[in-house]
Amino acid sequence: MDEGVANLAGASYLRNLQKLYLDDNLLSPVACGSLGQSQYLSKIEHLSLAYNNIKKEGLMEIANSINFNKLIHLELESNEIEAEGVHAMAVSPHMVHLTYLNLKSNLVGNEGLFGLSIGIIKKLKYLNVQHNGIGEDGFRVIAESDNFTKLAELKIFDGNPGTTTEAKNALKRASTL
Repeated sequence: MDEGVANLAGASYLRNLQKLYLDDNLLSPVACGSLGQSQYLSKIEHLSLAYNNIKKEGLMEIANSINFNKLIHLELESNEIEAEGVHAMAVSPHMVHLTYLNLKSNLVGNEGLFGLSIGIIKKLKYLNVQHNGIGEDGFRVIAESDNFTKLAELKIFDGNPGTTTEAKNALKRASTL
């Protein structure tokens, strides 16, 4: 399917495309590189790559591409993305307009949330980090970071062993949320 994405990325008739859905297509980081290097996909505001296999390398390709400097909505559910990819996205000047981020069912962990908490993405209104191995430290990071002050909806799985009631209560008391 990566070859198909490369062909799509080279299609001049898509130069005005604002929304692109490529869910469940067995895409690899190579496909993300094709999207990022396209001379025709510079108006994308909404990108959905859910249920693929882009991993941290694919997210880095997206984050480092000027093509995605208008991106406000990013769907990345179930892509085996690790904390390093989230860190790259969090510090990318091309990702600063994100308001919606779905990272459900990846490998983000507390470290990935820490990256979001210190990065330059500060406009998030929606964040889904369910099923990412988020523990007590992750709850605290969200509760204490000024990067999450605009959140209107937060989805975080709280059934992880070791997550105390105190950590959950920290979210409820957070002055930043």
